[in-house]
Amino acid sequence: MWIDTPGLTCVSLLAVTVWCVARRGAPVKPAAPVALAAAILTVPAVLARVGTMPWGSTGVIGLNATLQLAVLLASGITLALIGVRALRTEDGSLTEVPGQPG
Repeated sequence: MWIDTPGLTCVSLLAVTVWCVARRGAPVKPAAPVALAAAILTVPAVLARVGTMPWGSTGVIGLNATLQLAVLLASGITLALIGVRALRTEDGSLTEVPGQPG
């Protein structure tokens, strides 16, 4: 079950989420643009996982699909929160281009 496309998407978005959470307190450039982009990509991944859910299956296959859906939802919410909090920073580092006015 982890081999199909929604499963691979789940693993990659989980890796991006862990990276963004780890970089959240770093003194260098924040990971907010990556977090926002990944949060946007989470929406079609969740829809793909729901569309390919094996609704009638039980056991390991049903558990894997449910776990993937839960990880995707948690990752999407976490990434969206990281991105929104970074947008609300006072220094405006997300929207300003260094060296250019305005």
